Amino acid sequence: MNDLILLFAPTASLQEISISSGWASQFLVISEKFDYAIEELKEEFHLDTNF
Repeated sequence: MNDLILLFAPTASLQEISISSGWASQFLVISEKFDYAIEELKEEFHLDTNF
């Protein structure tokens, strides 16, 4: 899960690709949904994803 969190982190590879490819606004929507889902999983399963 930490790898996924890093993949969606600000200034990570996916964000850089989305900006250069012209779909930054769509990426932002997906990233926000991902952040919400990760927070739900962390709470439900008592996960620690601190780096």
